[in-house]
Amino acid sequence: MTIIEMKDRPSVMAHINMMQGLINRMASNSANSKLWCITILAAIFALFFDDKVKHIEFCYLIVCLFYFLDCFYLGLERQFVKAQQGFVRMLNEGNEQQVAKQVFYPYTIGNGNSSNDEYWLIQKILHFSWQLWNTFKATLSFSTTPFYGAILCAIYYLTEVSHPFISAI
Repeated sequence: MTIIEMKDRPSVMAHINMMQGLINRMASNSANSKLWCITILAAIFALFFDDKVKHIEFCYLIVCLFYFLDCFYLGLERQFVKAQQGFVRMLNEGNEQQVAKQVFYPYTIGNGNSSNDEYWLIQKILHFSWQLWNTFKATLSFSTTPFYGAILCAIYYLTEVSHPFISAI
């Protein structure tokens, strides 16, 4: 089978579309975490300035949780992009067996054999550590750090610097 015939197969196109859908979903989740962070903080600050909430320090925790969630989604998005690029590279190289393996064979979780189950556990631990590393790398991203850093600075300014002046008015 030629490379062009392999690229025109509906299963290959569906696999690429599925990967692109996952990438879009991770990007959407990342944007939604920013949106929810701003929405929740705005509601808390509205209650704080009406003196219905006395302790505003937990806003820092909320920002940190959404920052981690945003970085997690960004790390997943980068993993899916690399997986899609690898798949397209295999497709362009004409590696029909590897393409078929990735498209048609499901990922199995062990069959009861203890040696395979231990291997599966090691694979899961390695995958978790890789995802943790990608999440950490995303903390240094231009799309996350300046955004949440600016929010933390705004929280500090609104609570520590300007709040006594607002209360006096």
